[in-house]
Amino acid sequence: MEAIQGLDSLERRFERLRQVVSYKRLQLQWIEEDVRACFQENDMAGIAELAREKDLILAWISNMESFIAKWEKYWQQNDTASGWLSAGIQVYNV
Repeated sequence: MEAIQGLDSLERRFERLRQVVSYKRLQLQWIEEDVRACFQENDMAGIAELAREKDLILAWISNMESFIAKWEKYWQQNDTASGWLSAGIQVYNV
């Protein structure tokens, strides 16, 4: 039973990671809005800082998406190969 709960937990963790990636994409949109505001105020230092922040977020998103794809694929392949770890497994209390 604990193994099944662990698998459900693993799926939830992948989903949470995807949600964090989505949030980071929203941050990129907010950065674009901040850049526009900096242009209006002629704040070149602010624009440079936002550009650095954008680059860091883009790198983080890329790394996290690669991490999710790699480990989720690995987990699915091993889950399929083992059979007994399937999420559809029936547990009976005897």
